[in-house]
Amino acid sequence: MVLQIEDKIDELISFVDINNVIPKQNINKFSNDDDMGKFWIKCKNQDKLENEPYSKIIINDLLFNDYQKEDKMDISNVHIINNFQKRKYHLLNKNYTKSSNKDFLKLIPKLTIENKIKEFLTFVEKNNIIPYIKTKTRFTDGSNMGHFWISCKYRYDISKEPFNILLSNKLLKNNYQKYINTKYNEKISLSTKNLTITDKIKELIFFVKQNNIVPNDNKYKFSNGSSILNFWKNCRRKYDLYKKPYNILLLNKSLNDNYQRYLNNKKCELPIENKIKELLLFVEKNNIIPKQNIHKFSNDKYIYDFWYTCKSKCYINKYPYDKLLTNKLLKENYEIYSINIKTENKINEFLNMVKKNNEIPDKKSKCKFEDNTDMYTFWMYCKRIKNLKDKPYSKLLTNNLLKHDYDLYLTYKCNIIIIKNKIEQLLLFIKINNKIPKEDSNYKFYDNTNIGGFWIKCKNNLNLVCEPYKKLLSNKLLKKDYRQHLLKRLIIIENID
Repeated sequence: MVLQIEDKIDELISFVDINNVIPKQNINKFSNDDDMGKFWIKCKNQDKLENEPYSKIIINDLLFNDYQKEDKMDISNVHIINNFQKRKYHLLNKNYTKSSNKDFLKLIPKLTIENKIKEFLTFVEKNNIIPYIKTKTRFTDGSNMGHFWISCKYRYDISKEPFNILLSNKLLKNNYQKYINTKYNEKISLSTKNLTITDKIKELIFFVKQNNIVPNDNKYKFSNGSSILNFWKNCRRKYDLYKKPYNILLLNKSLNDNYQRYLNNKKCELPIENKIKELLLFVEKNNIIPKQNIHKFSNDKYIYDFWYTCKSKCYINKYPYDKLLTNKLLKENYEIYSINIKTENKINEFLNMVKKNNEIPDKKSKCKFEDNTDMYTFWMYCKRIKNLKDKPYSKLLTNNLLKHDYDLYLTYKCNIIIIKNKIEQLLLFIKINNKIPKEDSNYKFYDNTNIGGFWIKCKNNLNLVCEPYKKLLSNKLLKKDYRQHLLKRLIIIENID
């Protein structure tokens, strides 16, 4: 079931009003099982709350305060804070750094409402624009002007003092009037479109007759904008359709057939305990994990769907589902699934960090995942151990920075393989011929480069103490030649001195 944005907003506001808490990610859900906490974070991070229909969210005090907390500022970008305040801070704290923002902000006196109104009016008259949250225009105390204007419109009576001074500006007055008109039209449309149960029943029957289908998608709406599908589902689950006023629905053949199928499926539904027993019996008997769209329960439903739901919804750690983990095969399958989910979460977290900072973490960055593991180590592991062309790691290559870095690593890896092959060929040549090839000799590698030239290059770059070059010093002839080369260089340096 897909919820529309308006439905999600209504459910979010209702949740906060009832529970008096901000929804948390991966914990609180919408009616269609979507993540409510994730939706709220997305609204805040993408600065959607200035636009319709999101703007009505911040009428709720708790959500508005949580939104304001997200508006972090860096004092290095606030040019309007006067120099005296900065000097005062430097005197109090000589070890001033950018990380001292919070301490610095404490020293800035907070503006009164009257002073904010004066500063806000001055800014609008001077620039002839209304500051929005995205622009991050600041008052002299560092607070956001966009937040202030939204608060004035949504939370205060702007027609009363001291806010009424704002309406002296034509731009602000027009913007406020536009907001009032939109709000009024919404109220009118809602009041005129409040449908009773009887109205909804009539509209549902009319919809089925006109379209010759039973609603199966949330895109189908009543005249007041609510979902026809949700209403029909509620009718089937919660109400007795053989009683008034719902019995009218069953006079329609399509709706009646759909309801009968629903009842039959409900009768055939196996209890959870039975499903668990049948799944355990199947795995023990066949020694395999049930496959998608193949293996079935006794009621003809797919076993795989039940097993996947147990894993994905984390039911498996709760009673009675935890019985499934007594089977070794199911336990191993669940552990592999858990690792893959953790890996996907890490990949998403890593991608978000790279996109946000526009750089790949290095050893010094000390960037950490939520589980406190190192991001640099994770990226090194992915490059060296995993094939990034395989899922889920292939998602990392959708970022251009990571793809470029991976391509460079593959080039380096390829070069190392070539050098190792040349070292083996040089050692084999000396073993067969018992001499070191000279630079002007005709002895060549498979790529037609000179063997003697490769040895001279190795000596001159002084690489022989590092891998993979130090393997060359296992040969006595090469080791002796390298020592003589080092002595010659030492004599030349002494003569220069």
